[in-house]
Amino acid sequence: MEKNSLVILLLLLVIPLTMQAQGRKKPFIQKDMFSCSAGLSGGILVSHPIQDIYINTSVEYFMERRISVKFDAFFFLPDYNFEGQLQKNSSILVGAGYHFPYQRWDTYITFQPGLAFPGLSLGNTALEVKTGVEPILSATGGVSYYFFNNLHAFASIGYVHGNYFPEETETFHLDEVRIAAGIGFNVFFNRYAPYERRRPHF
Repeated sequence: MEKNSLVILLLLLVIPLTMQAQGRKKPFIQKDMFSCSAGLSGGILVSHPIQDIYINTSVEYFMERRISVKFDAFFFLPDYNFEGQLQKNSSILVGAGYHFPYQRWDTYITFQPGLAFPGLSLGNTALEVKTGVEPILSATGGVSYYFFNNLHAFASIGYVHGNYFPEETETFHLDEVRIAAGIGFNVFFNRYAPYERRRPHF
């Protein structure tokens, strides 16, 4: 009798979970989704023994389930001890992403041109930092996991290509491998619905 009761209890627990999983076979990513995310990034320069840390933020709009437009901003955290030559390297990027969504998972690649704002220390004080603005190009691959409709976590790795041409010294190569991770918030809009029904869906 106790064994039968245990089997019935397990069925009552498992069946709703199975039905929920079957009902969520459709990918979480949908057309007209907005996503805002933030996280930390670590960078390793290819041509210099320098490691960087960034706070990164992004805004992404899904034109289709697989195609998005993405804006990224990387805010360089400086080395206040001035032990490295590169003291500034914030950047902004705008480009397109292509996605491979499957249920709660989204594997993606992005290609983004942008601008970097590098600064080289020419001495041992903060007053001797030469800054500039240079074009860069970034290619990134990553994966996101959607906990709910409005919340996801991500991890990515990318390569940034660029050069800095200061007048006082030789060309400084900005090529860098960046690894990032963080969380994001999502909002869904239906642009084809009547105006009175066009509300964000969380």
